[in-house]
Amino acid sequence: MGYFFRLEAFPDKDTVLVYKNFVIILAVVSLAALLLTQAAIHQSPEFLEGRFLTLLAIDVALIAIFAVLVVIMMTRLIMAWRRGVLGTRLSLRLSGVFFVSSLLPVVLLYALSADGIFRNIESWFSTPLGRAFEKGERFG
Repeated sequence: MGYFFRLEAFPDKDTVLVYKNFVIILAVVSLAALLLTQAAIHQSPEFLEGRFLTLLAIDVALIAIFAVLVVIMMTRLIMAWRRGVLGTRLSLRLSGVFFVSSLLPVVLLYALSADGIFRNIESWFSTPLGRAFEKGERFG
């Protein structure tokens, strides 16, 4: 575990090997969680009943682990930049461009889906529906 939290600009080969193996294991677990989630969605509701919290816990744990890995790697990159290591400015710029280019579609998708959901919910309680409720109350 000591390899994991050693924050050096240039890790030794053992540390790189540990990271590679860890990322491979995380990718396999992520794929398994994805397949289980997909199976749970396409199966009957009984299939999902007992497994929902387990799948949610696995997904949250994977997100947290990936976030920790990103923070560790960015910390290493910033440390190398402060030391003046050749190529770190370019790496920081490319990382920033990748971050912004991946964040833009996520924000856009969230905004559009939230707007669609709110419009759909708003249509449930619109005036014609309110009139139908009033007519139903008068009839009953």
